[in-house]
Amino acid sequence: MHKADSTKEQLFMDHVKAIASFIKEQYPRTAVVMWDDMFRTMDVATMKESGLGKLVEPMVWHYRAQFSLDHDLLHKYAAVFPNIWAASAFKGATGPREIITDIGYHLDNHFSWLRYFDRKNTVPQFAKFRGYAVTGWQRYDHYGTLCELLPQAIPSLAICLQTLREGDFNNDMLEVISKRLGFDHNIDLHAYPRPKPLPTSFNFPGQDVYKGVLLLGNHQVELQNILNNDVYKGWFNDWHIKRNYSNAFRINQLLDSITRVYESFETVKTLMQRALLEIYDGATVEEWMETHLLPDYRKVKQLHETAQAQLVKK
Repeated sequence: MHKADSTKEQLFMDHVKAIASFIKEQYPRTAVVMWDDMFRTMDVATMKESGLGKLVEPMVWHYRAQFSLDHDLLHKYAAVFPNIWAASAFKGATGPREIITDIGYHLDNHFSWLRYFDRKNTVPQFAKFRGYAVTGWQRYDHYGTLCELLPQAIPSLAICLQTLREGDFNNDMLEVISKRLGFDHNIDLHAYPRPKPLPTSFNFPGQDVYKGVLLLGNHQVELQNILNNDVYKGWFNDWHIKRNYSNAFRINQLLDSITRVYESFETVKTLMQRALLEIYDGATVEEWMETHLLPDYRKVKQLHETAQAQLVKK
């Protein structure tokens, strides 16, 4: 143990070394893998002094479409650690409340990893490149809300795994994967802009969740379009409603759109409630519905009821 005037890095190294040493003593054949966050700012001398090179294997993570990892980082790690891992992402990492996986973004992340390790004298510095951990975020941390669900990200998972396996991705590969998952045309690699037409067929585990999430993404944009409409902002705001000072002609201009979006939310609410309960426990379903669907559903329901009430008063 270092003295009381130890640096943060030394304290961290002592802590990790104690844990890793215990694991290796209990399970000698187990490889201890750890995220590389704390190593990135450390110098080689500090890492070598710790002796961690014989105890752990770093998992170098990067989830963005465009890389910002310097190759000097690998040179530094190679001076300490014989083996190395890499972590990519097939879902998550694009927003803590995101519900639709942007496949193109994650495909670019995997292309970036392939390019990163394709340069000469990069991986050969290590005794062994162990492989990729293809991560799929469910939350940004333990306190964060649910983001993209696994069922709606299965197409992204298939595409990202095939990309790593082949070292490339092209339209022929996309066509094969699309057919394997039951799509009648190639999978759309881009989540936005919405609304978008839904695929007419697909067949894989959790397909109803996939369908419901895509529908919800469309309906959320349709609701926002109503709220951004000049008629809503100019003739149907809270002041008008409270004083019953609205123009029936203007309300009727919005009512068809409000009714259509309200009915769409009713449909997707029923679909998602059933589809989620087939896969997740009740607490998870409640959290997802209350976070991503029900607030907008209540909003459009209130709009629908208020518009009808205003017209009756006229």
